[in-house]
Amino acid sequence: MGLPLESAGEHLRAAGATSSPLERALHARIAARRAAAEVLAGGRRARVDGDAVWEVLPDVAPELGEWARYFSDADLRDLGVSRPASPREVDDLLRGSSDFVTLVAGRLEVPPPVAGTLPLAPLRVARGVRVGGRA
Repeated sequence: MGLPLESAGEHLRAAGATSSPLERALHARIAARRAAAEVLAGGRRARVDGDAVWEVLPDVAPELGEWARYFSDADLRDLGVSRPASPREVDDLLRGSSDFVTLVAGRLEVPPPVAGTLPLAPLRVARGVRVGGRA
């Protein structure tokens, strides 16, 4: 088993490296979920899968309730999947995920899995098309 937040860090790096807006959004969401799962594991909660972590997180760590509301927002979950998203929205999601993972690292008293500013590959967006949308 790896270090706490190792998987979250791998997903943050993958999100920053991809030029696909959909893949960036998916990796960013997974990174945040993995960090939330680490908090729940530290709180001795049974394993919680998928987006259910956002329902349980405020019970274990009330100070992370605002983050849980942010990541559980239906509009955010559908970003680039079933609703169009701008490159800015996708990058904002990644920055939010990175901030959340860093906050969780501090809470767990472990080093953040990604140090400093996360490098971002340019997003590949067709002219006249919003991410996840059609021309």
